[in-house]
Amino acid sequence: MSDQNTYPAQSRPILLSVGRGILCKCPNCGVGKLFSGFLSQNARCQHCNEPLGRYDAGLLTALLVGLVIVLIFAGAFLVIELAGGTSPLYYLVILLPISVAASLLVMRPCKGGLIGLLWALRANDRLER
Repeated sequence: MSDQNTYPAQSRPILLSVGRGILCKCPNCGVGKLFSGFLSQNARCQHCNEPLGRYDAGLLTALLVGLVIVLIFAGAFLVIELAGGTSPLYYLVILLPISVAASLLVMRPCKGGLIGLLWALRANDRLER
């Protein structure tokens, strides 16, 4: 394990970092794991020793996932209602569990992508003194 970054101080490619984050890999090297649990972020990359714990996407992740899921499923609800509607039981039994499952499926890649973006922009939550 090296203690040096893969990229020079002035250059951190945003799209590559976000893509690696979406794949739940270290935005610096693309090899180490970003998470130790479902949403538990590793403090450091096991491969390149990059400090990842300082980039916290906490509430922004929930906001982004919630916004995307609400937009998609509100559109689905609107289309169903405009097409003649259906039973409210249909919404509770079919569409509500699907929306919850979709939220859980996109939560981890979304958080990884946001961590990759924060890493590329050097937007950490530590005060520079």
